[in-house]
Amino acid sequence: ELALSSYVDLDDENARKRNSWKMLVSFVVLTVIYALWPLVSHLSRLWYIKDLLIIVLTLVLASLLLHLCRTTKVLQTRMQSGKAQKIWSWILLIVGVPYIISILLAPIMQITHMAINKIISMFVIALMAGVIEELLFRGLLFNSLLSFFYHNKNRFLIAGLISSILFGCMHLINLTHQPLQSTVGQVIFAFTTGIILIYLRLLSNNIVWCMVLHFFIDFKPVILTSNTGSHNISLVKVFLAVLPLMILAIICLWLFNRHYVQTNK
Repeated sequence: ELALSSYVDLDDENARKRNSWKMLVSFVVLTVIYALWPLVSHLSRLWYIKDLLIIVLTLVLASLLLHLCRTTKVLQTRMQSGKAQKIWSWILLIVGVPYIISILLAPIMQITHMAINKIISMFVIALMAGVIEELLFRGLLFNSLLSFFYHNKNRFLIAGLISSILFGCMHLINLTHQPLQSTVGQVIFAFTTGIILIYLRLLSNNIVWCMVLHFFIDFKPVILTSNTGSHNISLVKVFLAVLPLMILAIICLWLFNRHYVQTNK
């Protein structure tokens, strides 16, 4: 059973549709509010005031999202992986190891020469992104889509792909302050990351590990700059670099969905 069934009668069509639309509209409104957070930087020239305002914004949005999500669990009880799913999950992990190492080591090597106030600001912004974006896309949006497609046997695959596509498209807002090439590269990377994070939420039946991984992905000096995309790297190279992870993550997501259907026949 979906964890949402503890909060709304998913078999009641009217109740399910009302719940789905309420969550979806809430997602749109809170995403717009979150997208406006850079305006906070113009409220003060003092870095510690800016960071404090970001922390307050994070706490307020996180509280609202936790309430509107209803639950951060996916299923009532965590589902054990099938044999095929375990094999492909290990392949995904092995292929992803170089990416994980680069994510963890790059910031350590770069922050050694940074001022303490820059490190604190980097930490605060990465924390906000990790918490709020996960609650928005892997939480509220994903839950609303699961509710919408409750009677579709491919609900996890459909909800995962749609939420990941929208997560990638959200980064198009960066066109306001960075080149098209950087933004498109960022959209491709975000889409791939979104699928992996959805699968991580399904595997763990929680959203905490998604927040942790998202935080480390964003915890790097480039998050403080106006160009947070792929800079001068060609889009072909960006696409080819993430393509193996993209394909493997989609396969794992499909296998989870298939195993769920077979288990609940």
